[in-house]
Amino acid sequence: TVRFRSAVEALLELDRHRTRGPMPLARMSERLEVSQSYLELICRKLREAGLIESVRGPNGGYLLARPLQWISVADVMSTIGMPCKSAQTKQAKRNPRISSRGNGAAKAPPDLWDRFNAQLMTYLVSVSIGELLDQTQNGHASSARGGRSVESIAV
Repeated sequence: TVRFRSAVEALLELDRHRTRGPMPLARMSERLEVSQSYLELICRKLREAGLIESVRGPNGGYLLARPLQWISVADVMSTIGMPCKSAQTKQAKRNPRISSRGNGAAKAPPDLWDRFNAQLMTYLVSVSIGELLDQTQNGHASSARGGRSVESIAV
């Protein structure tokens, strides 16, 4: 989603700026080409989740609270309010024998989706933003974890 992308880009920008101290919101907004009010909402959520810190004053702004290698994809997703599980319709939850299309087609058992969601969460927790950045900068197309491509986790 756009929110996820904006949150990751904000984290990446703070990482690029880390040796220069706090980054002012106005400067980050300009560099990321997003409105300052929108970025403020994203940064508030990231700060409340403990992913970034704010510094007040004339030299204030935002800093990473921890290295990107310690911030998982799942951390960012849950912070911005993205569900970290697959979609399942209300109808399918009420009656697992009825397909989500309502045409009586065969449907996967509900525990399959529970297992899928558990595997998805395990993967999203295991992949850090820093790891993805390293893979991209080093030109690696796949992760050390099962050969998944960086592009395959685009959300």
